[in-house]
Amino acid sequence: MAAVLAALGGETESSAPAATPPKRPARTTKQQPRRATKPSARAPRGTNRAAALRVLGERPGVSVGELSSVSGVKCPVLYALLSQLEERGEVVKRTLPNGTAGYSLPPTEFDAATADHTST
Repeated sequence: MAAVLAALGGETESSAPAATPPKRPARTTKQQPRRATKPSARAPRGTNRAAALRVLGERPGVSVGELSSVSGVKCPVLYALLSQLEERGEVVKRTLPNGTAGYSLPPTEFDAATADHTST
């Protein structure tokens, strides 16, 4: 073959440049244009805290799962929030009879005075 190419004035195999791999065909699927997305609307600062404290006032001893479903705050957020509130003394963590953790607001002086009057 090389002799034929040389006789015709073509290139020989040794002088021919290396063949380049074929190019991939362009994608045939249509790509959707990117839409301008609005930043998600965040709740004002303190909204999760207020929602959790409201539910804790209504339902003392509530579990994190129940607190999440009633308040609308997601569980991972609640665990961090309840930990902070417990450190500050705004929330009390207790072990419930079924072995899970329950949260409630700490007793106030008013609660203690009311309990004294009702027990006599």
